[in-house]
Amino acid sequence: DMTEKISSKETSNAFDRLKASPVKSEKRTEEKRESDQALKLSLKGVKSSIDNLSQARTAISSLAEERDPGRKQVAEANEESSRASVRDVERAADLAKEIARQITQSGDTAIQVQGGNLSVRSVFALLR
Repeated sequence: DMTEKISSKETSNAFDRLKASPVKSEKRTEEKRESDQALKLSLKGVKSSIDNLSQARTAISSLAEERDPGRKQVAEANEESSRASVRDVERAADLAKEIARQITQSGDTAIQVQGGNLSVRSVFALLR
């Protein structure tokens, strides 16, 4: 017979463990609740710190602008200059694409570009 008999002592021990288990589970649940609460308080503190930093940054910007009212205009001018530089680079890239297209399509020694002709030799010198 392959079935095993469980002694009453083993059964009693198993019941004791089951009885003790809910207490451990309740304790873990309480610890988790306390941990969650501490985490929520910590997150509130972080959010409050971020809000305070944002308010401080706004106040500093206001003070800086009061001391140097032209600062904002300088920043805007720098931003526009950056956009113009990007446009110039885009135009140069478009011109380079057109030059490359013309070089591959023809075996000519000169390439037509806006504003005149370029020799193939000078184009390759520029591209180096």
